[in-house]
Amino acid sequence: MDYTSAKFDRDGERTAWPRMTVKLNGVVIHENQELGKTHTTAAPIGGALKDEGGPIFLQAHGNPVYFRNIWVLPKGKGA
Repeated sequence: MDYTSAKFDRDGERTAWPRMTVKLNGVVIHENQELGKTHTTAAPIGGALKDEGGPIFLQAHGNPVYFRNIWVLPKGKGA
């Protein structure tokens, strides 16, 4: 996943929503999609759209899903 955080002006007003591109097994499944609101029940909403670090949640929703070889890198580093 390639994530671009929301943009804010000097007054703290959001000027652009965050965006993401997601690949699954090397195939782009979401390209430069705007994230218009916070979609979580586990993290506090307060700073969720700001350019701050925070948790990443992987969800299976009760389905037989397996996660492996997941890397988290700062943008511009690695592949």
